[in-house]
Amino acid sequence: MSKLSFVFDFFLNREIKEYLFTIPGVIDVNIHHRTLMIEYDNQKLSDYILRMEVFLFLDIFKRPSLISFDKHANKELLSYCMKITDICCEYCLKGMLDELFLTNGVISAFMEYDDIVENDKCDAVINITYDPSIINEKMLTILESKFNTK
Repeated sequence: MSKLSFVFDFFLNREIKEYLFTIPGVIDVNIHHRTLMIEYDNQKLSDYILRMEVFLFLDIFKRPSLISFDKHANKELLSYCMKITDICCEYCLKGMLDELFLTNGVISAFMEYDDIVENDKCDAVINITYDPSIINEKMLTILESKFNTK
C-alpha cells in the first residue's frame, strides 16, 4: 500500500472522493480543505496514473493548481532547498511544482504558497525531499537553474 498527497490552490469537494473510489486499486481517500490524500495499491496503480486521474477529473491540465505534494516514500530521503528568484506569476510557480512531481526521484515538494501570493513576493523557496538512489543534488541544481531562467 502506498500514499499520495496533493495540496491545491482551491478547496476540494466530495465529488473527487467518489470518483477516485471508482478506480481499481484506490483503497482510501481523505479530503481536508485543499488537501487530498489517497491510499492505493501500488501493484495496480502508479502515482503518475493517480495524478492523471485527479487532474483529469478536476480539469486542471491547462491551469496549474498544485502547490504541494508528497509521495510518502518509506525509505531514507535527503532534503534540498530550491530557491526560485524573480517569479513572473503564480501560474509559472505552480507549473514548477507539477514538473517536480513528474521528476523521477523527487518525493515531495512544499512551498509557502499563501504567503508568497498574499505578500506579493517575487522569490520563493521550494522544500524538496528526494531519493538519492534515483536523483542527486547536482540534478536538482540543474533543474533549479532551469526554473530560474524561465
